[in-house]
Amino acid sequence: MNSKILFWILVTSGAILEIIGDIFFKKWSMENNTAVTPHLMLRKEILTRIFEKNNNNFNYKNMKITICGSMTASKKMLEVETELKNSGHEIFMPEFANDYAKLDNTDTIHAESAKNKIEHNLIKSHFKKIDMSDAVLVVNMEKKGVAGYIGGNSFLEMGHAFGTDKKIYLLNDIPEMPYTDELKAMTPIVINSDLSFIK
Repeated sequence: MNSKILFWILVTSGAILEIIGDIFFKKWSMENNTAVTPHLMLRKEILTRIFEKNNNNFNYKNMKITICGSMTASKKMLEVETELKNSGHEIFMPEFANDYAKLDNTDTIHAESAKNKIEHNLIKSHFKKIDMSDAVLVVNMEKKGVAGYIGGNSFLEMGHAFGTDKKIYLLNDIPEMPYTDELKAMTPIVINSDLSFIK
């Protein structure tokens, strides 16, 4: 059964339990001079356990997610950032993504990106963002005629995420690259542009 459906069944069951409790425990509440009846405590316990379990399908807590990808995909990254933030997630973006998104010339983006990586130590700083995250999302758009392109920098970031036990999501399918086997070995979750799969 879909975990979200099961979640709402539990919530609805809690509401029904409350109504039943109003009938059977009203006298108990009056006699003990309290409005907190056993059925309400039970419902609270159920919901608390659902939200506090961090390693099962009932975990709907908001995530900290680091966005990775080629800077030529900066515009798409910003779209993804907005959608994920609207879903309640905390997002760490690549530095200068807003600036790159304003550039139309790919060569200019590459030149600026290489310069900034050195001047601002961007590789290490992005690794630190990954360290603070629950997951990374690689925005792997088509580039150089390769569908779902994942370049050297994103490959490094995926490797760092894998080595630190973070979830790895790919916006699009694993590309055909010289290191495709290594990409597959990191067992990324391909979401096919459906951000609702990130949870």
